[in-house]
Amino acid sequence: MREKTDRKRLLILSIFPAPYRVAVFRELARHYDVELFFEVVQNQDRNAKWFVESDEFKVLNTEENLAAYRRCLKRLKSYDMVLAYDYFSRRAGQLIFRCMAAGVPYAINCDGAFINRNPLKTAVKRLFVTHAALCFASGVSAGKYFRYYGAREEQIRYHHFTSLTEEDYLEQPLTREEKKGIRRELGLAEGKTVLSVGQFIHRKGYDVLLKAWKEMDEDANLVIIGGGGLRQSYLELIRELGLAHVTLLDFMDKERLIQMYRQADLFVLPTREDVWGLVINEAMANGLPVISTDRCIAGLELVEKGKNGYIVPAENTRLLAQAMKRILSSPRRMEAMGRNSLERVKGHTMEEIGKGHIRDIDQYLAGRNEKKRRWRGNQQR
Repeated sequence: MREKTDRKRLLILSIFPAPYRVAVFRELARHYDVELFFEVVQNQDRNAKWFVESDEFKVLNTEENLAAYRRCLKRLKSYDMVLAYDYFSRRAGQLIFRCMAAGVPYAINCDGAFINRNPLKTAVKRLFVTHAALCFASGVSAGKYFRYYGAREEQIRYHHFTSLTEEDYLEQPLTREEKKGIRRELGLAEGKTVLSVGQFIHRKGYDVLLKAWKEMDEDANLVIIGGGGLRQSYLELIRELGLAHVTLLDFMDKERLIQMYRQADLFVLPTREDVWGLVINEAMANGLPVISTDRCIAGLELVEKGKNGYIVPAENTRLLAQAMKRILSSPRRMEAMGRNSLERVKGHTMEEIGKGHIRDIDQYLAGRNEKKRRWRGNQQR
């Protein structure tokens, strides 16, 4: 991402090249001279096809790229700011310590988090947070997180976390007839459809959703998309419970996934813990009511009880089933909630995140330069 220019220079370190990360950093690269590194190619909770491959950045999985990163560290003072974006990794922590020693301002990011009160981790996080120039927060929860670890309000800069572009949003929710047409095109069953998207892992809580589905009416369909190690376990649970109208699908590309969102009537994420949950944004952008749990931060911040969905306690099959029945029982309620979902998240884009970061970084650097100018003026008197 680097060009030879006189623009401000940023060194960025992030964990893995998620599409939403790369999109934000591309926006920054339009404004700054950027050196971008990712620590790993992918993580185990995502299908490998989901991650971005590009020569715009380097992944620290080869000696050549590690050497390039070490060269950047040697000239750390040449950067106007460092973004230790996913600051919780060991390598990011080492980078932060280098910034503190060299007097280079650094920014950190929080997409959403549950506070860990481990004394040692708290001490380290407090050190990193209090010395940060900027703390990028995805919303109310992330702001509370930073304040818990000692951030002052003037350090915190808020943005709407998302994985979407402006083109990903519906203009308005689809009608029931339009949804039926998409189902026919996709070869899906007729009838009301509940959709869930996420890897087939314990944390996502699909065993809870399947147990709750036992209480649902026979005219409803459940489609779960993601794939993963627990697929066979879920198939066995479906047989054991005697469930009908349940379909498990593997990872699919963005274009097909959008169609799956748009044919659905209701989106459910029964997670045991998600520090955000971007599928919530995606479902709402496609005009769907949403049900999630009190362990999903995206749900807690974006879903308003009775207006665009419901939040239920994690692992509570009874209340999950009740919430699904309540929404599916009323076409009018489904349509109203879908409109409210779309309205709630419209305008939340990855481009918006990047532009917000640029505004915040420019403001900080301008203030820092002004302080330096005043200090030098005082020294000369």
